[in-house]
Amino acid sequence: MMKQSIKKIYAIVLALTFAAAALSACTTESTADWEDTLPSAVTTTAEKTVVVIEEDTKPPISISMPETTTTTERKTELATSLKTETEEEDELPSETQTVTGIPSVPAADLTSTVTTVPTTVTASVPTETTSVSSESTVVESSAVSTLDSSGTSDSSSSAEASDGLNSRGEKIYIFNDPISRPYCYSFLSDNLKAAYDVMIEAIQNHESDVKFPDDVKITSQEYCDLYQMIYDNEHSVFYIGTQMKYTTKVSTKTVSGAELDYIYTTDEVAAMQEKIDAAANEIISEIAEDMSEYEIVKLFFDKLAGEVVYDESASNLRDIYGSLVNHAAVCGGYAKAFSYLCDKVGIESLTITGDFDEVPHMWNMVKLDGEWYHVDATAGYVKNPVVPYIRYDYFCVTDALIANSRTVYEQSYSYPVASADKYNYYVYNNLVADSTESAEKLLLEGIAAATANGDGVIQIACSDDTVFDEVVYWLFDKSQANALDIYDKAYSSAEKKYNCESIVYNQEKATRVIKLFLEYLD
Repeated sequence: MMKQSIKKIYAIVLALTFAAAALSACTTESTADWEDTLPSAVTTTAEKTVVVIEEDTKPPISISMPETTTTTERKTELATSLKTETEEEDELPSETQTVTGIPSVPAADLTSTVTTVPTTVTASVPTETTSVSSESTVVESSAVSTLDSSGTSDSSSSAEASDGLNSRGEKIYIFNDPISRPYCYSFLSDNLKAAYDVMIEAIQNHESDVKFPDDVKITSQEYCDLYQMIYDNEHSVFYIGTQMKYTTKVSTKTVSGAELDYIYTTDEVAAMQEKIDAAANEIISEIAEDMSEYEIVKLFFDKLAGEVVYDESASNLRDIYGSLVNHAAVCGGYAKAFSYLCDKVGIESLTITGDFDEVPHMWNMVKLDGEWYHVDATAGYVKNPVVPYIRYDYFCVTDALIANSRTVYEQSYSYPVASADKYNYYVYNNLVADSTESAEKLLLEGIAAATANGDGVIQIACSDDTVFDEVVYWLFDKSQANALDIYDKAYSSAEKKYNCESIVYNQEKATRVIKLFLEYLD
């Protein structure tokens, strides 16, 4: 009898030990170990499986960047800067270096969603502008053509191509097959590629469950990584939710299946995709037969930066439907739409997640002529009803330049190196000054070209930080004020007359770009 009692007690202790071990395994399995992705897990136990419900990824949605735009007005002897009492109330410290002698008009209180139209200091001069990116005046939602250094539009020429080259002597782009898998896919093992393929096929078919074959074995962490990868990089599946649900086998600790969550029904997705296709095809139809890769990528950039409004209150603000159909999005919508268009025509690109000043942000990299470049279409969007334009400070830039203002988040794969500057907007269009003399020449040519076409902005870059500081001082310091002299020199031959008594300008140290804004008299 005593032996039977001991055996019963031993059996109870053993059972409790196994139960504690199982609960410990469940708790360990449910823990997410990467930042800002899966904050919590709810775990329920079954006889041989553990069902884990993970939520919720928070993709980048905003980019808030201070800027400095200054108005210099001609006085009897000296140039000075102007600001109103209202502007002083909203003053934020500017990150743009300002040369001593011309104090900057303070940056407005930006959210990168709603930007304020500048208060006019005089009856004829706009004084301050605000922007969603690191600087400059901000745009309406209409696309604006840009000028190269010769004063001609840098859109593709209609001249007949010969020997596969266009009128600029560049190789005409021959459309490749559409890209079916994102850049990050190539870094996966064969096993993870197989799991990825199963997941994406199930999502595209709008299936409720994912069933992995017996030879595909992944852990719960790997499943979450793959789901996050699909969410961030498969831009055509904009309809998946942020909640992750999967089932793991206790014995092997591998995922046996998963439940998929959708934002829209199958019919809703079909209707939305039809509108996406129409919008994307309309943009792609503007590609001329003799366009180069660069010109096609710039077309996509111009369409997004010039026609999509940055709006944190918009619906579908983080996906391609918001950008391409609603024409309202945040950085995720811009970046995903850019890659989606590139994928359509077979140009390699990818999305990058990072931050600006600790604010989450998303942008792109694109491969042109075998070299990679950073492209930030969100930073191209500016809003200014007085002087509409597209900003090219972050169009085809290097790792070194992007690092001046952004931090890239680490991924399980490596981003490509971007060190070339051939297709940087300012390099490509011969708009880079290496001295005060060359800056003056470029600005004079820019004013002539702008007034001939009715454009309101002249944009140039400087070759390095030293040149930038010298040019800014030479142009705008009140003891120099050479920008006013440049306005005077260009005035007599300008086809359209402008105000010479005051200058609205912008200078941004992070990109070494200087802009002058013309105020036309008629």
